Amino acid sequence: MTNNYLEFSEVLPHLTAEEERWLREQLESVCVFGDREYAQDELPSDLDAADADWSGCRAWRDLEGHDPDDGEMIGFECEFHADQDTPDGWGRHLWLHAEEGADLERIAHLVQKFLKHFRPDQCWSLTYATTCSKPRAGEFGGGAVFVTADQVEWQNAYDFVEQCRQAFLTEQSRRQVARLARKAEESGIGSDDLDEPVHEAAASTAASVNNRGLPSQIEYLIEQFGVEETEKTLDQILADRGEATHEESC
Repeated sequence: MTNNYLEFSEVLPHLTAEEERWLREQLESVCVFGDREYAQDELPSDLDAADADWSGCRAWRDLEGHDPDDGEMIGFECEFHADQDTPDGWGRHLWLHAEEGADLERIAHLVQKFLKHFRPDQCWSLTYATTCSKPRAGEFGGGAVFVTADQVEWQNAYDFVEQCRQAFLTEQSRRQVARLARKAEESGIGSDDLDEPVHEAAASTAASVNNRGLPSQIEYLIEQFGVEETEKTLDQILADRGEATHEESC
């Protein structure tokens, strides 16, 4: 059996007592009934957690797209440590880590909220590795998350490779166009000589677009002329149709 892993290790350093208290509260499991919120271990005896409108980690209540069915799971490993636990001078800090997998979106959300609340002029970053238990081709990568109070930016190895590939193909295409244009010029082929092949290619494209129906036609016109010109074309068709109807009624 082959397993895939996501691994990382980062810290939020130099925490004040207030910052640590806030983070602990954010990572606390809560149950929500209407507009009332209760910590999991402070739930009144007359309420059942199974009947809650929402339950889970407090930090994810304002996380867009978060599924309450995820329950109490934080989505990553985390521990609070004092300065004596490390020689790196982090002071009181929160250690965020994973050896098998984690929800990086949740981490970015938590850290961004933290920066907005306490350190709006600072930034934070996390780098991660994606690995495989067997040396399967294409199963190893990694990436990074860069967080500020206003923005979260993502990058990963697969996107980088794809961007480079697309840039390579674009440059390769440009070189081929230049090569064939040079060959045509050197052979005495002019633009008039290619009129018919171009018309044939365009007609083939037009037929394919028309056969796919109205949405495909509009999409093609927008790609060729833009939204404004396409809308003008539709308006002109409607105007012409109105004039024709008026003439028939007369």
